Amino acid sequence: MPKRFLLALSSLLWVSAAFAQTIGPPQIVSFAFNYNHITSDTTTLVKATTGLLGNVCINGTASGEVITLFDSLTPSGQAIAVITEGSTTQGCFYYNVVFKTGLTIVTTVAAGDLTILFQ
Repeated sequence: MPKRFLLALSSLLWVSAAFAQTIGPPQIVSFAFNYNHITSDTTTLVKATTGLLGNVCINGTASGEVITLFDSLTPSGQAIAVITEGSTTQGCFYYNVVFKTGLTIVTTVAAGDLTILFQ
């Protein structure tokens, strides 16, 4: 190989190694979610701008509870999901979807206990 190429390559490797030492080890980035705890039959505007719906966690069972999630500022328009609780429904539903307008949650029929995780 020509000497100029080897010199350029060694300079590049030295600069890369020096740069890596100055910036330190890789950083772990974790995204924390905001939450909204809902315990009654109501319409809740969770977020009025674009965002990310992470999880819908059903903390307690309420047979017949219907939970509707809208990508909207009102309880109408584009539905993201409709969850109907049974007598044994409990746990988290993982969505990880972007909503563009806002996030509105409507709970009906029976008072339940749920937590909405969002960004």
